[in-house]
Amino acid sequence: AQQTVLIIDDHRLFADGLSVLLRQMDDALTVTTEYSAQAALAKPEWLESFDLLLIDVNMPNLTGFEFLQALNKRCIHIKVLFVSGNEELPDVEHALGLGARGYIPKSLPSAEMVAAIKKVLNGDLFLPYDWSESINWAACNPKHNAKSPPKISVAGLRPRQIEVLELMHKGHTNLKIASILGISESAVKSHISILFKALDTKNRTAAIKAGLEQALIE
Repeated sequence: AQQTVLIIDDHRLFADGLSVLLRQMDDALTVTTEYSAQAALAKPEWLESFDLLLIDVNMPNLTGFEFLQALNKRCIHIKVLFVSGNEELPDVEHALGLGARGYIPKSLPSAEMVAAIKKVLNGDLFLPYDWSESINWAACNPKHNAKSPPKISVAGLRPRQIEVLELMHKGHTNLKIASILGISESAVKSHISILFKALDTKNRTAAIKAGLEQALIE
């Protein structure tokens, strides 16, 4: 049966090259390329039409991690496999913790890369070399990564406002927060206004500091 794969990578040469390679090595694969994570995120129904999504970690505007986080926030269900030149184990653990089905280093031989993609399409997890022995699997458990409930409740704050505060803490702009959460930039500004009022602060730095002190974020 024909299976569909979407490659998201801002390096067009790599994305197009991988697309040609996959089609040549397995004619059961239909491959599409997209060079912008933000553009892909704007088409949720289109995204869900694919059997597998291959994405790089390091991309401008929206990283692979932020993209996967955005998929989770929007309940967009698709198998995601990272393909990256970055081989740092903490990044691999972070990817798995966000729900990725595996991690392919760009240094992997092409035949092994295709085999890895087929493995994930068949429902398995893929990690190269002996990474599975080196990984801290507890850190890859989404439940392990979940935030603990706030120790102090702040009247009037909703989960969405806490999410905005978390993303502010990570240094994201209003526009990027809007992209990750799938809401408008004006909605983000509205949530921030509510945060300022509830936390009795007047700027982002003070709001983040208050959020950390009150264990709303960590």
